[in-house]
Amino acid sequence: MQSSLPRRPRVVEGSCWSCKTKRVKCDLAKPTCRRCDEARQDCDYGAAPPYRWVGGMARRGRHAPQSRSSECSGSSTPHSTASSTDDAPACPSPPRRGCSISSTGTGTSSSTSSSTSSSSSSSSSTTTSTSPSPRTSASAMALASPIDDQMLVPYFINIVLPRYCLGDFVLSLDLHALLAVDAVQGAVMAIARAHFDMQGKHGSALARSRSRQMAIQTFRRQLASNMSEDAAPDLLATNVLFCMLDGMIEPTQEANASTVHLKGGYAILDQWKCIVPRMICEGGIQSHLLSVFATLDIVHAVLSGCKSYFEPTIFRMMANTETWWGCLEPDNSFLMTWENLCLLAARSNMVYSIVKTYGLQETRKRMAFFGDTLSPPLGARFDYRQGLVENGGGGGGGGGANGAHRKDDWTAFCELFDISARIFYERAIRLREVNDPTVQQYTQHAVSMLTSHCFSGMLQHCLVLPMTIIGAHCIETSHQLAISSALSPTVSYLSFGGMVVLEQFLWATWTKGNFEATWWEMFENIAEKIFVF
Repeated sequence: MQSSLPRRPRVVEGSCWSCKTKRVKCDLAKPTCRRCDEARQDCDYGAAPPYRWVGGMARRGRHAPQSRSSECSGSSTPHSTASSTDDAPACPSPPRRGCSISSTGTGTSSSTSSSTSSSSSSSSSTTTSTSPSPRTSASAMALASPIDDQMLVPYFINIVLPRYCLGDFVLSLDLHALLAVDAVQGAVMAIARAHFDMQGKHGSALARSRSRQMAIQTFRRQLASNMSEDAAPDLLATNVLFCMLDGMIEPTQEANASTVHLKGGYAILDQWKCIVPRMICEGGIQSHLLSVFATLDIVHAVLSGCKSYFEPTIFRMMANTETWWGCLEPDNSFLMTWENLCLLAARSNMVYSIVKTYGLQETRKRMAFFGDTLSPPLGARFDYRQGLVENGGGGGGGGGANGAHRKDDWTAFCELFDISARIFYERAIRLREVNDPTVQQYTQHAVSMLTSHCFSGMLQHCLVLPMTIIGAHCIETSHQLAISSALSPTVSYLSFGGMVVLEQFLWATWTKGNFEATWWEMFENIAEKIFVF
């Protein structure tokens, strides 16, 4: 299907560096474009690219690693890079969320998402590996990499982790605690190497495989040892990192590796019931990874029809703590939206079980019963959510001169999740077909929002789940191209291998045009392979 993918449009010629590295449209206004003005950050149209902290200049002089001898040893102690040189302000954001990450363990603070994404982009385009001599062994050539092992953990903190943060909150991160556990450090380094290679397209599959296998072996040894309750949160954190690696950043060829990691996380949670409250109380990277795992669980349940592990209350439990969506109040629209998706996933699992037992046609004959049983409570929640949207989003609150605009962004952002939930309800619970008028009405409305609304900052890159659901139900060519165009900057910015799989899935779905496919038949090719959110 790759040959049928249209060429991605380039960014606007002459864009400022912030818009260029974020792969978003710049209005070219000077001295400050609209996006930078809303984010209250410097707008730079200079010819010289921003400082690159990884690769190029960062490998020489006072920014170079202390030792190059451990480049392929896999056991060196990473050092935090000189992030103080990256002084760009935070990126545009929804209320109380962010891109900057503090390293409390080293006494230095990392660069913001805006500057780190810029450094990542520029380093990937300019860093080249030295050509090996003819006598260099094949294995040495395969393991050669433009990034040192010492820089893998800083790369994870400055480049990978901001891609799992929605807004301008500061994620407290103790580097010493993060690297104290060998399994966690190994998983972090495997993720960093995989993403660096995906970003730069100049890595070694052998090096990535070696890093991954070493990390998995360390994790298995830790699981086999006699673990105490104190070490249990680190086990789950490591498992979540493997979910991110095999389900999002670099999906493997192994059958259902992402789902295996997900079920492994369930087993860890069943073994130690104290993990969830302890990770929430600890905050920082622990509560952040717990929020990622809960989201992956719900996304998998939505697309596959399986029963979710977490109850809807998990999202309110993580209110006012550090998560990938920020530090939100319990009544925030975003948390309520995910609660709604969790409830719908539970109902969908019931319907899917009946369909597998009695068949689709027999189940549809009993739709009157399902409608009477399931529709009223879910309909009430949909009506309540719609009321919040009409009244301004509920739980937003931007503050500052640009608060009203940010609130509009946040409301539209949450509304797209609500529309996706409504399509999910019509397709997986009421068993409507793809071309059903009600389904198409919601789809067309969502496409119209995506094409007319210019989302700021990371809001644009955190709409992967809605665009997956909405895009799969587009039957008109113009709508399909609109989804492809809206998804393109996110594919480019995130540089996740799972996004490439998602693009191929959407184009294959549009090519087939199977309007009679059930919800679970539609998503069966990706539900067990990748995670999207």
